[in-house]
Amino acid sequence: MKRSAAPTRGIVVPTRAMSTPPSRPQTTPPRWSEQLATHRKYLWAVGYRLMGDVQDADDLVQATFERALARPPQDLERALRPWLTRVATNLGIDLLRKRKQRAYDGPWLPAPVEELVEVAGWTRTEHGPAPAGDVEVRYGQLESARHAFLLALEALEPRPRAVLLLRDVLGYSGPEVADILGLTPANVRVVLHRARKTLDAARAEFHPRERVDEADARTLDLLQRLMVAVASDDAEALERLFTAEVVVTTDAGGEYTAARKIVRGAAAASALLRGISRHSPPPKSMTLRPVNGEPALLGEFHDREINTAPRALMRIELDPSGERIRAVQVLLASRTLAGLRPADSTNA
Repeated sequence: MKRSAAPTRGIVVPTRAMSTPPSRPQTTPPRWSEQLATHRKYLWAVGYRLMGDVQDADDLVQATFERALARPPQDLERALRPWLTRVATNLGIDLLRKRKQRAYDGPWLPAPVEELVEVAGWTRTEHGPAPAGDVEVRYGQLESARHAFLLALEALEPRPRAVLLLRDVLGYSGPEVADILGLTPANVRVVLHRARKTLDAARAEFHPRERVDEADARTLDLLQRLMVAVASDDAEALERLFTAEVVVTTDAGGEYTAARKIVRGAAAASALLRGISRHSPPPKSMTLRPVNGEPALLGEFHDREINTAPRALMRIELDPSGERIRAVQVLLASRTLAGLRPADSTNA
């Protein structure tokens, strides 16, 4: 995937016409801004899953509201949320396409968030909330915000990604997805089949829903053991924690000194993590906290050297047995960590 070495904060809203009707003189509905504001949390949750980035989700919500204020829907009697979903999804597809065309310095990882507040009426169609137990909702709110799920979505092109989210996460019907994206129902079926096949290839990375709590307990235990082994510079202990094919991915976005390629293998992973520890300044704080619903380690540093990150987040993925670590992700880029509170504020 291509991304920019120094991504900018702002997002340029595409000017081409999308699936919403062309602009025409309209009267803004009474208390229109207040009506839009009631959907902010929902739109942000959708935008975060579509973009995999906190700041991009913020900007997508803002762009959606700007479009809604400039061109309200023609039929004000219909439910507002599906219309807003249409606007946000199409804007998001355009933004994803632009983002994928830009180069990115080193590996990219999804931006983490600490709070995954469930949104009332999350699954909604033109006729209201999807029925409980809707078989088309394959992934729930929390599961669809897990790091591994967001990372797997990066294998999909923007439109298939949107189709899968609308159908399998939000529970829209095939005809509704077709209407939102300007496709035919037949096109939606083909795109969805291929998207599901691509995502299913990564299903081994996800713990089944009934095992999430158990998996998180094992993740926390192995993360703590990993901390001890790194701090004590114990190569053998580290290698025993890893699978033979373990991969370490570091996302610094070209902003700080870091490995620009994925490191593979237990010995190489051990050497990398011990080297980082030896050459890093003493941590100001090291805290375990839930990130995207899973345990993670956040380190904050003082007396930093040039080009070293002020914060680092480490998270791990376990193998199917839950006994060893098969992946380590280290996030350093300030933009990527924008959604995390400083350690000082967690007890405020």
